[in-house]
Amino acid sequence: MNITLNFSHSINISLQVGDSVYYCPNEPLGGFSTVDNEWDNSTGIVYIGKCISIDRGSGVIIVEINPN
Repeated sequence: MNITLNFSHSINISLQVGDSVYYCPNEPLGGFSTVDNEWDNSTGIVYIGKCISIDRGSGVIIVEINPN
């Protein structure tokens, strides 16, 4: 299964097909956005899957979702 991620800003040139894609949920705390460790108690970072397509012109990344 794949997911499409749309960005309104430029995609970093270092991203390549085959790279791992992660999500970091944030929550407001004292006027700042902080990592929400309820997702992963050690880091708060969640693995989404592998980047399979990049269209920098339209700001679209397609990710093959982690089957686990």
